[in-house]
Amino acid sequence: MHRKLLDASWFNPWHSPWWGAVFCALWLAAVAAIGFRAYSKYQQPGPFDSARQGFCDFHNGIYFPAAAYRAGISPYGREYAEQYPVARPIPFFAPLTMVLHLHTLLDLPHAAVVHFGFLLALSVLLGWLAARCAGLPPTINATMAAAAFVVVSRGGYATLFTGYFTFLLAIGTILTLQFAHRPTVAAPAMLLACLKPTYAIPLAIVLAARRQWRTLVAGVLLVTVANAAAVGWLLQFHSPEQLIADVRLAQGLHLDDPNEMPINSWTRIDAMAIVAKWLNWNPGEIVYLLAMVPLITLPALALWKLSADGRAGTATDLSGLIACLAILVTVYHHYYDALILIPVIIALGCNTSAWRSEMSSTKRVIVFVLLAFMMMNYLSAQFVMERFQLTGMPFQVVTSINGILLIVALGIAVWEALVRLPPAQPVNLELESGS
Repeated sequence: MHRKLLDASWFNPWHSPWWGAVFCALWLAAVAAIGFRAYSKYQQPGPFDSARQGFCDFHNGIYFPAAAYRAGISPYGREYAEQYPVARPIPFFAPLTMVLHLHTLLDLPHAAVVHFGFLLALSVLLGWLAARCAGLPPTINATMAAAAFVVVSRGGYATLFTGYFTFLLAIGTILTLQFAHRPTVAAPAMLLACLKPTYAIPLAIVLAARRQWRTLVAGVLLVTVANAAAVGWLLQFHSPEQLIADVRLAQGLHLDDPNEMPINSWTRIDAMAIVAKWLNWNPGEIVYLLAMVPLITLPALALWKLSADGRAGTATDLSGLIACLAILVTVYHHYYDALILIPVIIALGCNTSAWRSEMSSTKRVIVFVLLAFMMMNYLSAQFVMERFQLTGMPFQVVTSINGILLIVALGIAVWEALVRLPPAQPVNLELESGS
């Protein structure tokens, strides 16, 4: 009788309607709180105001760039920054970014409301995808539990608060890694993952290291064609030389922004940003790209070995963990980009079958704690640091924690792959089976 009581469905978090109500209530409470803060701290279009950042990235990175693009004005150029109420030209987002957000056709107030609703839908979609990839049952409870984790994480909060398009990047990256054995699914997903070069470049490298050639080739071709078509519209109004000059200008202004410099940034999590912060150094774009080569070499070797050993490369196994961490650590990234880790964190926490043979329980728990803490770490949030007036070394320490945790987790994962893990028989893990 006691066993039957413990096994009753109402005690099972993935099936009980009571747990489902709890997860839904948590998600609703979180999005209501974030929505209220975005509204109360709404940043009017124009110069950047650090005290009021609500939906600032929607204005500067989506709405006005898309409006300028439709008008034939390069959103990477000086003309755009002079004609539109923005802080500066956008950095080198893929031109396709300006095409995808069709709700920017609306006037700004209505577009902002629609965009917030769009982000809420994406948070649930990301929760569903994370739960399924992690092996949780296909229930509303599992989806809403994962969706709640998404929105209460610091990256999820920042995405909803500033209106950035991180959810699209995360969904595209996760789908690409999970379905890399099925190019018909993974290649279109790369269109979303490659909206930012800081995702596209390391993602291509890890796909090559995992020997997932068909997805890599098909994805690169699709991304190239789609963005060439998007650029074609601007080429009606600008010469190729002018567009290249605009992109260089935009990248230079982006790196010269004091908030983007590693020594001042509270958002960066890549390894070079940590090094630069402690050396009081502001490296250029070429340095970041050159540094990526040695930084990604060991992770790439680990992925190559896992592939040679016949271990399936998905988004939630050891290969997926190494791939996601390599993408984040080896080149320019911010804390909100860590949303790509949501599925593998859930898989680690639930000790799904893929992990019982790939990492010792002690190290699995250590990696889970490192990553879960990093996802929920608000210590380096700007409003927290301003509250406690952190400067000098305390500022350096607090703003370096997340990056250091990722580096340590990547080191453990690479060690397991290169040194400890024995070869395994080839397996074919599908999303439907919850891998």
